[in-house]
Amino acid sequence: MQRKNRIGSIKVVLVEDEILVRSLIRELLEATGNIDVIGEAVNGEEAVRLVKKRSPEVVVLDINLPGIGAVEATRVLRRLDESIRLLALSPNVDPSVPLRLLEMGIDGVVTKSSSPDEFVEAVREVHRGRKYLDARVARNIVLDRVSGRLSPLDALTPREIEVMTWIAKGRRVVEIADALARSPKTISTLRSRVLRKLDVHSDVEVALLALRHRLVKLDFLC
Repeated sequence: MQRKNRIGSIKVVLVEDEILVRSLIRELLEATGNIDVIGEAVNGEEAVRLVKKRSPEVVVLDINLPGIGAVEATRVLRRLDESIRLLALSPNVDPSVPLRLLEMGIDGVVTKSSSPDEFVEAVREVHRGRKYLDARVARNIVLDRVSGRLSPLDALTPREIEVMTWIAKGRRVVEIADALARSPKTISTLRSRVLRKLDVHSDVEVALLALRHRLVKLDFLC
């Protein structure tokens, strides 16, 4: 039986492919008394359909999504409704990908090692229209910039990171072009840029880098 939404509560859609993680997040948010999880999705495509149907105020989405992935999901959801608040759930504190997502319009980033209180506060902050960045991610961004340390991903644009993710999932140029509604020639050019900027020479090396930076999960490479 579907739960009745509480008046004045924050309406949230969860996008996470791991059922245990999704269940724990739902229980955590709904235990607050003023946050309702009105829908759950396991990939970007489901998220887009669910957002169209349920009109949430906040979407919490895992960075490592199967299907179209978090980068493209962010792009589509932003076009769909600019008022939706997007909170990315990152598996680690590497600042490279969160920075690109923030540039694209993500409202906040938390990590899976964040405390329950911090996670709930992040949902509330983005709902208020404020930006939120996990303290450890913010610290690493500052340290990287001060020390001059650069991640290989820093050289990539959001679109190139998106193409990198698809390459790491073993998709061919024509498949990526179809998924992103771009021409194969455009995707081929982007692939060449990714390889050149990362200083690698094959899709296998791209996949290994993507795995190292947790852009994809190990099961995509099996």
